[in-house]
Amino acid sequence: MLPKFRAWDTTLKIMHDVQIIDWISETVGVDAIGGVLETPLKELKLMQSTGLKGQNGIEVFDGDIVRLFNVGFIYKGVVAQNSATYWWIKGVGTSTDFTFEDVADYRNYTCELEVIGNIYENQDLLEVAK
Repeated sequence: MLPKFRAWDTTLKIMHDVQIIDWISETVGVDAIGGVLETPLKELKLMQSTGLKGQNGIEVFDGDIVRLFNVGFIYKGVVAQNSATYWWIKGVGTSTDFTFEDVADYRNYTCELEVIGNIYENQDLLEVAK
């Protein structure tokens, strides 16, 4: 499977779908009205897809804020990648982290997580209730 990316534009404060990345010229071709806009890589935060879809049918990306419903509790975490292939979920308001091995069905490219936002557009979801 080819890696898929989206990008947070740090200048315009919007999310783009990525069409092409040119690592040599350090530019990224992002979806724009009427075509593809070439944007300097330094103005973007790239977010790679995990290749999985969550419970709500939304594709899960690095930097997404997700929720897991389990017997007796609701867990909230942020999807992160610590190597080219290892995905995990860092707990928000808890020291508990877990890997995608705990929640993913790789045969169907799905997982038990619900995508509720991302770290750039929904920072309020990272706040811990006091």
